Amino acid sequence: MTDVTLTGQDDATFTFAQGEIVKVKSTTAAEVEVNALPGSGPSSAIGFDFNGVLKLITISGVLFETSSSRVDTSSVTTILEQKQWIEKQFNGLQLPKGFTSNYESQTFNGDTFVATKVFKGRFEVNETEGSPEALPITITLLVGE
Repeated sequence: MTDVTLTGQDDATFTFAQGEIVKVKSTTAAEVEVNALPGSGPSSAIGFDFNGVLKLITISGVLFETSSSRVDTSSVTTILEQKQWIEKQFNGLQLPKGFTSNYESQTFNGDTFVATKVFKGRFEVNETEGSPEALPITITLLVGE
């Protein structure tokens, strides 16, 4: 997979190393509430309330130590430094920031395709015994501006 990058709240760019990202999964779904009207049968009088479309990007992989910094504005090389940098992005005020990967660098905004901007939704760390050289992670991002 080519470079997967995530822009932080300080506009620094975090670039995942080759081999760290196992999967980038994109889910686009309409937010629909389906309501059966009172007194109606099971096959008639259904109301649909369309709230819009939500797109999520889930990144799955591992962090491992490298000799070069993952962040373009500071030195972030160890697994702990990488984990702390990513975790920091989920705290405080969030503004939409950039995300790139093979197929998710652009997102349809209703009129045209634009550079993908994301809010940080969830950061999961799965520390396991006997694996000090790699830290499994999952990051869920919400696409929007």
